[in-house]
Amino acid sequence: MLSACAVAVRAGARRSVRRLPTRSRAAAVSATLRRQQPFSSSAARTTDLSTRGMIVQTLSSVGSKREVQQYLSLFTSVSSQRFAVIKVGGAILTDYLDELCSSLAFLYTVGLYPIIVHGAGPQLNTLLEKAGVEPQFEEGIRVTDAKTLRVARDLFLQENLNLVQKLEEKGVHAQPLTTGMFRAEYLNKEKWGLVGKITGVNKQSIETAISNGYLPILTSMAETDDGQILNVNADVAAAELARALEPLKVVYLSEKGGLFDAVGQKISAINLDEEYDHLMSQSWVKYGTRLKIKEIKDLLDTLPRATSVAIIHPGDLQKELFTDSGAGTLIRRGSKLLSASNLSDFKDLDALKTVLIRDREGPDAMATVDKYLEFLGENNFKAYFDGPMNALAVVLPARDGRQATLATLTITKSGWLTNVADNIFTALRKEHPQLVWTVKEDDENLGWFFDKADGSITRNGDVMFWYGIESEDEVVKLMKDFSQNGRAMLGDSNLESRLHRAAKNKSKPTAQQTRGYSTLARRPILSTPLGQTGRRGYVTQTNPNPPYGKKNASMDRPARVALIGARGYTGQELIRLLDSHPNMDLCHVSSRELAGQKLEGYNKREVIYENLSPEDVRDMEKRGDIDCWVMALPNGVCKPFVEALYEARKSSSHQSVIVDLSADYRFDNTWTYGLPELVTRANIAQATQIANPGCYATAAQLGIAPLVPHIGGMPHVFGVSGYSGAGTKPSPKNDVNNLTDNIIPYSLTGHIHEREVSTQLGSQIAFIPHVAVWFRGIHHTISIPLNKTMTSRDIRQIYQDRYAGEKLVKVVGEAPLVKNIAGKHGVEIGGFEVDKTGRRVVVCATIDNLLKGAATQCLQNMNLALGYAEYEGIPVIETIAASDKIPLPVTMIDQPIDHGALEHLLPVSFKTQITSWLAEDTPSFDVGGFVVGDARRTATLWGKSTGILAGIPFFNEVFAQCGCTVEWHSREGAHVETHGGKTALATVEGPARGLLEGERVALNILARCSGIATMSRRLLVNLRTAGYKGTLAGTRKTTPGFRLVEKYGMLVGGADTHRMDLSTMTMLKDNHVWSRGSITDAVKAAKAAGGFSLKVEVEVQSEEEADEAIAAGADVVMLDNFTGEGVKVTSRSLKEKWQGKKQFLLEISGGLTEDNAEQYICNDIDILSTSSIHQGVRHVDFSLKIDLDTEGGPKLSS
Repeated sequence: MLSACAVAVRAGARRSVRRLPTRSRAAAVSATLRRQQPFSSSAARTTDLSTRGMIVQTLSSVGSKREVQQYLSLFTSVSSQRFAVIKVGGAILTDYLDELCSSLAFLYTVGLYPIIVHGAGPQLNTLLEKAGVEPQFEEGIRVTDAKTLRVARDLFLQENLNLVQKLEEKGVHAQPLTTGMFRAEYLNKEKWGLVGKITGVNKQSIETAISNGYLPILTSMAETDDGQILNVNADVAAAELARALEPLKVVYLSEKGGLFDAVGQKISAINLDEEYDHLMSQSWVKYGTRLKIKEIKDLLDTLPRATSVAIIHPGDLQKELFTDSGAGTLIRRGSKLLSASNLSDFKDLDALKTVLIRDREGPDAMATVDKYLEFLGENNFKAYFDGPMNALAVVLPARDGRQATLATLTITKSGWLTNVADNIFTALRKEHPQLVWTVKEDDENLGWFFDKADGSITRNGDVMFWYGIESEDEVVKLMKDFSQNGRAMLGDSNLESRLHRAAKNKSKPTAQQTRGYSTLARRPILSTPLGQTGRRGYVTQTNPNPPYGKKNASMDRPARVALIGARGYTGQELIRLLDSHPNMDLCHVSSRELAGQKLEGYNKREVIYENLSPEDVRDMEKRGDIDCWVMALPNGVCKPFVEALYEARKSSSHQSVIVDLSADYRFDNTWTYGLPELVTRANIAQATQIANPGCYATAAQLGIAPLVPHIGGMPHVFGVSGYSGAGTKPSPKNDVNNLTDNIIPYSLTGHIHEREVSTQLGSQIAFIPHVAVWFRGIHHTISIPLNKTMTSRDIRQIYQDRYAGEKLVKVVGEAPLVKNIAGKHGVEIGGFEVDKTGRRVVVCATIDNLLKGAATQCLQNMNLALGYAEYEGIPVIETIAASDKIPLPVTMIDQPIDHGALEHLLPVSFKTQITSWLAEDTPSFDVGGFVVGDARRTATLWGKSTGILAGIPFFNEVFAQCGCTVEWHSREGAHVETHGGKTALATVEGPARGLLEGERVALNILARCSGIATMSRRLLVNLRTAGYKGTLAGTRKTTPGFRLVEKYGMLVGGADTHRMDLSTMTMLKDNHVWSRGSITDAVKAAKAAGGFSLKVEVEVQSEEEADEAIAAGADVVMLDNFTGEGVKVTSRSLKEKWQGKKQFLLEISGGLTEDNAEQYICNDIDILSTSSIHQGVRHVDFSLKIDLDTEGGPKLSS
């Protein structure tokens, strides 16, 4: 029965969203936010977490939370000047000024900075009529003589001022930009008089206004090179602004609120690629509507595909921007929908597989998709998709009395944001009058599916939807079937059901780990835009192929490893890595030259070198002796061993993993190419034959891959390797005497790595290798032609986004050095120098050829294929380099906080603090500032001593309030190495007096915050090295007025802040207890007043006091001023005594320093707190110096 299954039926369900009255909505939203968050002159791109949450909550009045979060993330992902251009007509300024300003105030509060350009046509007509001048138009363009222009200019300036003043009243800093914004020439002086054709846009003034926290307000007046003012239509000015800035949105505000069809209904959306020709053939598309659609198409044809145009009423601005349904008319180029009814209709089956598996990766997912394609090949289906496959739907037609079934639907974020999903469903309704599909109940887009359905039913976390089923009997039958069988009722037709079963079966324990043999053809890494979402300009997504962490681990026993060919440098490095790996058991090592000798460097067991033959390998594989074979042999040597393994597999169910370090199988499509940062990790995790990439090839691919969509010609890679890359066999290329004072080029064309990189990237490259006198390490200098103008910052951001979360790839500002990568297990990429044309960039990459270029990459692939966490046993590249002042182990155990940017923790009040510090530093006249004036200058922030960089948000805000901008070349928490000199960390640009006004305040903050982070990190690493697993915390002994900076420094250093103030946690010390009478009474009183949300900590002097505190319900017990031995004895006794009876944490404090902390270490202590990490710590030394040009004078900024 349906009721027994607790089935929820929702027929014809629609989202019901609470709406404020249209006229008051924007004002209410904006006012709510202003009460919560004071305005700042800084154009900061983010808000603190609580404010962002409140923004989302407030915006829920116009749309769903999912919609709001999605669009807010989209709009804040681009630079401020590329958010939106908004054209405001004269009628809006007259009749809807308050609504307009409320809407703009809201956007400003959220941190979005639209660029406003306005006209004043109706007002101008009125003024001209009063002056006795009859307005004249020719082909819709106003004929402008000197008198008309004079009236227009005064009017535009007054309207601009009115808008700016109204915005300021609402707390919005707005800047009138009324002259010099548009360069123009006469459109046709004889025909239209003083009317301009825009030839250029002053982007710098716009960007400066936004960076200083102001909304730019432009008029539609232009100037010739000779200074003659010309009249320009505001629509035309908005279009030229959009072409110059390439925003995500172009908004035309209209009192009508959109375009209307033949029956007077508002058109919600127009997809030009699909609908333009049809629309233009309609009789009702004429006059102004026809002209508007044509002009918008002409505009969008010149802009990135992600840009769209909206025609809306000013009161509906939020609804249009932050909801799927919108409010006015949305016009976009869109994508033409394609369809396929046979697998042969797809140009690239590999692309189809990747699309089907995206966001669904799991155990055996690829194999499941392979079988699903076989199923589709044997059955009737129809697929619907757009060009880049941002959305794909597969429908199985109705048959045997069953309705058509939506077998699978996959949509990217871009597909949702550009409404491709709506287009798909429109097509489905046209061709399938009845349709059934299922969705998980926790799907974030569930409300959208309810909108598309006539009814739904829920069972065990799944929701089945349908539309078009009119018969009540059919609906009841469908519901009964689903309530009894759930998603399984759809059988093999439903891909999600197959994937669910595969994951469930994979999770069942088996006696022996077995792997299926896959013959999937390997494709170029970036040859097709698989799963690629729409991009605007240079905006990239975050890493589309994130690392596999511990949650992906499935192997619960050690893997048995055999190494064939262990004599070389790579073999020795791999042996060292396997020795420290917790789950790799090196059982056999084969080397013809070393047979019979003991294996050195492996300490888990005694291993004797063998001379294994292919026949030995075959027999061992048949018996299932080995889980992973590593072929560390020269090129062309390992084939007999691999063929022996193939032969063994014919008569054995056991299938081990093979990793080949040579080039023999890198071009074999039956092998998986093992570069996890660029090849889908799920493919490697399912592979049994992995071709390890070459060392040169790894660094080159990682150095080029993020720019593949932007390549405008053949990249050239100039590579130099240390002589260890030439092997151990003597040759001129590893003869130190021959290499001294020398560099040797070789294989100048046609090197095998040139072919390898070109094949994997799907883009031809040129590679010129050299060998030099150092032992290990490779340096690539890569010259890449670009297909568009880009900046160094744009490119570095692309790399940072693409490699976000990668622990073996580090993106740096400066060109990386070989000496800094030697002995490290990753790749460093930097430089990003763009030539003066903006159409060529030079990127540098370094790699240790024996580690990430060979052994480390091999272990990374082994971990994935054998079912371990990807980085298990690998010292990751985030390792902080050791120095004589900060002794650190090879791996950094504690990351600070990896769930978000630390700056998002900061309350808005920190900006007010900085304002007060600047006021304290300049309480009256700034004579020094008077001396230097407002000339634009750039200055470099230099790190002058070793330490951890901390305090970037404070530094940025200081200079933002001084009218300057900061570009960082390092990241928060980075280790600053000066090597006795100094290191460039950031560039600050702005007026000279602003640089000097902020200099000392900013440096003081940075020096102290970094000193605390450095001390925190150093003590934490020492504790970890000594075996302590608990929490290192600071104390409340912070400097009044500077607490936030000091606590922030602790977080960056990896330490806990302890309580922030008297309100965040109650600590009952000896004075509290003596005053109250007893520990028990004090705890009870604190609990009664603080309630369930407040923790209570009690400071005790003995074990007896600790027992009383625990019995009274203390959450934390601090053992204060105990001896080291006393801490260990007392903590062990307390944990054993109260185990299973009370939950509590133990903390030690009092007199702990870097010198004596190890005496107190025992893992019965949960928290070790000390003020030594923030009181009396040595500052890190920084300086800020204005840059000089080659003549020795101050360098002017552009």
